[in-house]
Amino acid sequence: MISAYSPALRYLTLWEEIRERRGGVGDTMIWTLESFIVYALTHRYVGDATNAAMTGFVNPANFKPISTVTALLGVKPELPEIVDNTAYIGDYQGVQIKALAADQQAACVGDACLAEGLVKITNGTGTFVDVVCEGYKRVEGLIPLVVAKHGGTVIRGVEGYLPTSGLAVDFLRRIGVVTHYSDLDAPLEGDVVFIPALVGLQLPSKPWVRGVISNLGLTSSRSALITALLKSIAFHVKMVVDRSGIPVKAVRANGKLSKSDGLLRLISACLGVPVERQTDVEATLRGLALLQMVGEGKMSFQELERTRRAVEIIRGDGLHISREEYDKWVSLLQSLKS
Repeated sequence: MISAYSPALRYLTLWEEIRERRGGVGDTMIWTLESFIVYALTHRYVGDATNAAMTGFVNPANFKPISTVTALLGVKPELPEIVDNTAYIGDYQGVQIKALAADQQAACVGDACLAEGLVKITNGTGTFVDVVCEGYKRVEGLIPLVVAKHGGTVIRGVEGYLPTSGLAVDFLRRIGVVTHYSDLDAPLEGDVVFIPALVGLQLPSKPWVRGVISNLGLTSSRSALITALLKSIAFHVKMVVDRSGIPVKAVRANGKLSKSDGLLRLISACLGVPVERQTDVEATLRGLALLQMVGEGKMSFQELERTRRAVEIIRGDGLHISREEYDKWVSLLQSLKS
């Protein structure tokens, strides 16, 4: 769980800064954002299972502290009470707090991705690919997830992500390549390759590399650059799904960038399965509402499937993405050096 992106390393930075400024840590508590908000509102020091499992301090397999990590970093964190995602936390000015979850895991719930083989893709600022699996699973390069916890039920998965996909679209807008989001649905064109590693890569783990545009020629057009970005996002999705080793039953996309039919058609072509998209692409808030309903006993995890509304099916029919093209992209990706 310890990597360049691990919250444990950010914890270490804060720990050392507080110790230096105050001459000691004292009763300072450092944890994840939902814990801070809940403490500010209710004075309860808790952390939910999905966030706790991502910190590097809590074993996602059993929710017990990882003493090796604390010893390695030389810190002694005061761990909060780890609660279910459906737990009643308390009240603030008459408002009950009944659900806590990390954003990507809440989006999984919002798209009812809670059974093995279901894949949730959130295309927003970045592209986050969560593959639900049966039981705790460790896969090299991917992050083991707790998708949701309620009572004795723990739904698990693995995650890989591209930090800058929507941000890369914004970058192309700033330099005049993209003039309107409808440009993302224009016909595919050219053979330019764009690796949008604008703030590094999570898979493969290369946090210090930066983006590259390859195969650019005198005849390359704006559309060729846009096509290159969309293909790179789709290829990242394929790389994560392939790495998981889990047979895909269905793929569900959400997030603002998922409004692009062009992107979802490419993802479908790369994975060889249709991509499902609800008309309301905001899955995180929907997931929190559904977690609250599960906690109140109004429905079970298994019944969340029937909450999906106005589902569109996006297919990559007619798009040919060759294995050779994908392999060349992977080769360029692997060759990037910090």
